Amino acid sequence: KSGFTNTDEIHIAMNNFLNGKYPHIRPKGFMTMAPFTKDENEIRKSFSTLRKISLDFQNEYNTFSLTTLSMGMSGDFEAAIEEGSTMVRVGSSIFGPRNYR
Repeated sequence: KSGFTNTDEIHIAMNNFLNGKYPHIRPKGFMTMAPFTKDENEIRKSFSTLRKISLDFQNEYNTFSLTTLSMGMSGDFEAAIEEGSTMVRVGSSIFGPRNYR
């Protein structure tokens, strides 16, 4: 739910998958949410960083098909697609903003 804070944690998880610790889970890729900012450079940097991590892990853990790169939401999906996203989450664009009452 809260994700990983560094690639060392991802390596631990991937090795656990390889060693059969979680036999019912098949990793398929990576997901990120851009930082909450209007700075497009910072947003793009978060997407390009995850794309690089994804490619590194695809090469290192080629037993798994880590091809999904879920990045981008209603406000930043264009940048995410340009940075290599294969899945975007655009619920607010379809259903409107959430009502948190």
